[in-house]
Amino acid sequence: MAPDFLGLDRRGRPVKVSDYRGKLVVISFWAGWCGPCRRELPMLSTLLKSVGREHLQVIAVNLNEPQRDYDEFLRLNPGLDLSFVRDPGSAARYYGVRTVPNLFVVDRDGKLVQAHRGYSPEKIEQFVRELAALLPPQAARKPGG
Repeated sequence: MAPDFLGLDRRGRPVKVSDYRGKLVVISFWAGWCGPCRRELPMLSTLLKSVGREHLQVIAVNLNEPQRDYDEFLRLNPGLDLSFVRDPGSAARYYGVRTVPNLFVVDRDGKLVQAHRGYSPEKIEQFVRELAALLPPQAARKPGG
């Protein structure tokens, strides 16, 4: 099973993987200073819009950055349609995260089924193919469709 606690949302409430049981959950550990993370987050936002929140939840876990840096990143990126969470380091320890970006996929039953470290266009293509295989057929709709 995937470690449950991911951090605190923008209102200070705890966010847990178990809150989204029945959906695929993508967890992205990121930092604002990380160039590859800044390329990955918009792709994840587009993916979420394409698939829909009824099938998929994307949780962007900010790893260990000062609150002001986290807030500034969110202010400068209002178009990112993701669930943002701050992690002071405990969730990263549970997931074994040492570097960012780091992507994890949790299936509808709460089991950790994928882990991707680093970023490249090839890794993202592989991630999307693997994710598509886990989604129900009705989730395969096109952006804007």
